[in-house]
Amino acid sequence: MKVIEETPPSSQSGKEIRIKYVTQVKSNHPAFAFFTNEPKMIKDEYRRFLERKLREHFSFTGAPVSVYFRKSS
Repeated sequence: MKVIEETPPSSQSGKEIRIKYVTQVKSNHPAFAFFTNEPKMIKDEYRRFLERKLREHFSFTGAPVSVYFRKSS
């Protein structure tokens, strides 16, 4: 996603957080899994930012959008 390249997640520990890829998860509502090297270090603010950008891009007006972060191998 271009948004991730322009606004990468920040880290307080100084370690770089890399989001390797994203996929849609099978669910009753729009849900996306972001695979990253450090899923526990991603802040809630960044999760909400990605939710907002997904809503704007796919026009998910009024629908709940879930964002999950998972460890990439």
